[in-house]
Formats: sequence, C-alpha cells, structure tokens
Amino acid sequence: MIKERAKSYIKNKAKKHLLKLLMPYLVPAIILGAVFIIIFMLTGIAFTQFTAQRTVAGLNNSGVDKQYYDMTKTIVDKANVEDLYYAEDPENPNWIKTDKFMDAYGRDKQLALTVGQVLSVGMYLNGAEGKQLDSKLLTSIAEALHPTFRYIDYGTTIEYQVPVYDDKNKTWNIETQTVHNPLYLLSEANTLQGDFIYTYEKTINTTYQYNEQVNQKLKITETTWKLTGIKLNGKPYERLDDYIKSNFHIFKDESNIKLARQSIIESAQGYDNEIEREQWLAGTGVDYSNLVSSATIPPELYNLIKQYADKYGIPVWFVAAVIEKESSFKFTAVNSSSGALGLMQVMPDNWKYYAPMLGYDVNADMFNPAAQLDVGTYLLKQYLGNIDWNGDWQDETLKGLAGYGGFAGSDALDRARSEYASIIWSYAEGFKESMSNGGMLPVQGQISSPFGYRINPHTGQPGDFHPGIDIAVLIGTPVQATANGKIVVAGWVSGYGNTVVIRDAVHDYLYGHLSQVNVKVGDVVKQGDIIGLSGNTGKSTGPHVHYGVSIGDWTQGNWIDPLSLVSN
Repeated sequence: MIKERAKSYIKNKAKKHLLKLLMPYLVPAIILGAVFIIIFMLTGIAFTQFTAQRTVAGLNNSGVDKQYYDMTKTIVDKANVEDLYYAEDPENPNWIKTDKFMDAYGRDKQLALTVGQVLSVGMYLNGAEGKQLDSKLLTSIAEALHPTFRYIDYGTTIEYQVPVYDDKNKTWNIETQTVHNPLYLLSEANTLQGDFIYTYEKTINTTYQYNEQVNQKLKITETTWKLTGIKLNGKPYERLDDYIKSNFHIFKDESNIKLARQSIIESAQGYDNEIEREQWLAGTGVDYSNLVSSATIPPELYNLIKQYADKYGIPVWFVAAVIEKESSFKFTAVNSSSGALGLMQVMPDNWKYYAPMLGYDVNADMFNPAAQLDVGTYLLKQYLGNIDWNGDWQDETLKGLAGYGGFAGSDALDRARSEYASIIWSYAEGFKESMSNGGMLPVQGQISSPFGYRINPHTGQPGDFHPGIDIAVLIGTPVQATANGKIVVAGWVSGYGNTVVIRDAVHDYLYGHLSQVNVKVGDVVKQGDIIGLSGNTGKSTGPHVHYGVSIGDWTQGNWIDPLSLVSN
C-alpha cells in the first residue's frame, strides 16, 4: 500500500533526483541511469529527501503507515541493544554484556540504527527485488545492520591522603583513600555509518594540600580521561555497501552501489527527519546570537575545538560559530552534492591534500573530529590571515569567510556577507558572550538525585533511569536559563508538572516541577534570564528543580548528563 501511495509523487520527483545523483558519473551513469529510472519509476521506490515536511510515504501518519512505523520501531529498538558491552578498566578491559545505552554524551543513540534506515532498505528490497515488506523482512534488515557498541568507564579517580587518628597509640597516621566517579563513554561504535574507534588520553594531575594536624603537605592525585580522536576502521558505510551487494541483484559494481547507498541514506533521512531541527529558527527578525551559547557546544568536542582554535590563533568562539553554520556540530556530516566533510565541511580535494600534510590518514581519519578540526581550522586561518580580534573583527573576517565559504564572482563579498558571514558573526557574538559567563546550572543548590540509573524514589525499585539532575531548593527560587534559545514548552507536562523547555541549535533544556512559569512558547531567552520559579509540581517527592538536557528533541529521549555542559 505504501508503494502505491508513493507512485504519484515519485513520477514527478524521481527523474530530477536521480539525474542529480548521477551527474558525477558522466557517460557511464547516463546509460545506467536510464535503466535505474525505468526500474524506479515502475517499482515506486525512488525517494527524495523531504525538508520540514512529511516523508514520501507519509510514515508516522495514522492507519497502515503508522502500523509500519510502529512495527519497525519495535524491531529497531530491540536490535539496537543486542550487542552492547562495557568494561570497568580502560587499560585492561573485560567486556560485560549490557542491554542499556551507556555513553554519557548520548553518542550511541545518535549512531544507533533508525526506523528510517530499516524502512528505506525494506522499501528498496520490496520494489527492486519483490520481497514482501513485512515483519520478517524488516527484522532481517535490522539484525544485519544493527550496531555494536562498546563502552569503557573513563570516569575521574581521585586518590588523596588523609590523617587518621590512632586512639591506641595517640598518633596521627596518613592513609590513602580513593574516590571514583564512573563515566561510561564509547570505546567502539560499529554502525551502519562505519566502524568508529574512540581514543582517549589519560591525564594524571598531582597537587599537595597542607594539613595542620600532621604539619605536612598531603598528596592528591586526580586521574582523568579526555577524547583525542575517532578513527574509522575500514570504509564509511561499509556494512551498508556489503548488504546492498549481497541483497540487490541490480547493484553490483562500485558506482551502482554508491548510487543505491546515497538514495537509501537520503530516503532514511526523509523518514527520520520529519521536521528538520533548524525549522524552529524560521521567522523574521530573529537574532542568531540569541540561539547559541557555550552550552550549545557538545561537551565532548569543546576541548578539541579549543585545542585547534588555540593552535591557529583563532578564538574558540569564532571557530565554534563556523562549525555551527557548517555542520551544527555533526562530525559525520557529508554534503551529498559537494562531498564536503565533517564539522567544518572541508571540500574533498582540500581534505585529500591537507589531511596527510598535517599527519592524518585520508580514509581512517575522515570521521575523526580532531583531524577535521585541525584541517578545517588550518584552512580557515589561511583564508583569514591575521585578525585583530579585539578590534573590528567582523569586517576584517569578511574576505576570509567569503573564501572559506566558496563565494566567487564580482558580488562575492556582498553575497557572502548576507548569506554566510552575517550568520557566523551573529553566532560568534552568542558564543563569545556566553563563554565569558561560563557554564551554569539553573539554580544553586544540592544535587539530590544525579543523572543516570538509580533507585526509583516513588517505588523503591532499582534500575530506574533518571534523565537529568534534581537540584533541591526552596519553593520560589528564581530559575535561570542555562542557554540561549527559543521556548518550545511553557506549561504543564505529565510527571514534570509546570515545565519550561528551551531549544537551541543542538540541545533541548528541560526545567521541571516549577511553581511558576514566566515565559511563553515562542519567546527567545538568553542565558541567565529568569524563566520561572522553583516548585514541587508534578510527580515529585519534595521541592526541587529537575534539569534535563537532550540532544535534539527532548521527546525522543536522547538525554545526556547536564553536568557535562557546566565546564563549557
């Protein structure tokens, strides 16, 4: 039924979409394209990606389409947790099976298999191979393409010496005590997009604190880990390519497989992104600087961005603004038309030349954010030259941004100013202002319940996932916005009571159990603005503010630890 409903739309769109995909392949693709167009037109499986509209097949709607969606979601949710493993010791991992996503930054959920990916492959198999689109087929696809995630505890360990009084001998002894705060992070993510290997660097910091009781300095040793890079093991989309090669008779050589892969990916994006996140930016008179802040920057990327910004003498707030404009901080971003890659959308020819020059492997490091940032910031510096960042930096950076953004012609500077540079400048102002304030919490108080798994305070049962932190404060305490953004929820939410949700370019920020809401949907707020008063509304065991941060739409449940943003 889905196929039949799609045909009328496909007949108008498929030819244009396929010709666009086939252009890089010139004469051979023209010949093959004629065959593919006929096949796709007859079978009704060629899809174009929708932006801010419903997908071609109308998935997520009522009736039979919703049945397909719900059935596939159940299958995908199960497949995504089939191969999850964690280890406590980063240096001697002993892998233990788990059934829960564990990455503190939510990267596993971002890379997990999606409903759109499975449905897209299923639709192509239905049309090209005549396979019945049913639970059996969708399950087989999910089983073949589901991810394997491995996590390691890269938490902070503090060893500190403390004086302990010995009553029997009437003396003070020095004992060493250890405190470990667990933090599970991805070690490997073998996904449809590729097999990503995460690398971390251990840092040991030793300090001494004078203690009067023993009249000497006592040692404190803190061990921490930070992300240094992500290596691609093999080729991008290697598993998807192998699946296409094994299951589609009409796609055998590399050019055909690449064409099929791109079509499947774009169709999947259409399914999964029924509304593009950037749609909420639409409207006139919105200052982009009010929509980003230091909290927008994914915490696992902040140190890397700062590292390469400092290396090339460009302020971190300016580099972050370029990244937000180019990729919205997605290190897996690839432009389907130009091939521009990664966080800073480096063009393919530049990547092939400058990546080896700076010590990176063209293939293995293509999805390595450290490599992307090093190459991208290096190129940005070449275009910008020397800028007085305390002076009129906007006008001084126009020519460089025009070059970096690929603007050419007699009106290049005017077009770059209106279409590209002005947006980057506005983002930069937002990042610059908020970075001077530092990361913040909505209220100051004791954290009465941390992020992650806990004993449910209402039932007393273990294994309850707490998607944020609870901060205990008196009712009526002013609650501050922790990020610049736009209000998308201002009212009652089941469980959370009176709730405010702020949205920026990357995250949603939820403030729950309020006694009073001072904003309305559509308002634009800045970091530090008072958005309401703390309370005890909804399902609550006492006065507090629930503060949750999600990657993307909060209703999708991709929560991360809010404390990870405080250091940005």
